[in-house]
Amino acid sequence: MSRKAWQITSWTLLIFWIACAVLEVTGAGPYVLRAYGADVALPAWMYIMLRSLEGPRRRQVFHRLFGSTPEQAVALLFIGSTATELMQRFFPGGLVPGTYDAFDIVAYAAGLAAVYGLDKRSIELRRRRDGRREP
Repeated sequence: MSRKAWQITSWTLLIFWIACAVLEVTGAGPYVLRAYGADVALPAWMYIMLRSLEGPRRRQVFHRLFGSTPEQAVALLFIGSTATELMQRFFPGGLVPGTYDAFDIVAYAAGLAAVYGLDKRSIELRRRRDGRREP
């Protein structure tokens, strides 16, 4: 994907996440969208930001430490997202207040799998275009 496509995807995910949060607060809209839409969109958006896919290659500290490869980024974000959900289960009303829902973990995985797949595919296409082989 081009930077422009990643920018569009990034903004779309952010707007979708905000819309889902508004639906959740107001109680409007379909339950599935209110309950899981933000859980799909936010980790996916965070992946794009962590990998610096949407803009100039800013080699920030977070990018260097956690987002230099797709595997690092997806693992960190899935573990972090799952940890927040598990804290809701084992420490209700604690550090991360909310209601535990195992399907939230499935939603995190779905959003991350989508952007991870797109990222890996774009890397593969770029390598083919540039005539480089997989190491």
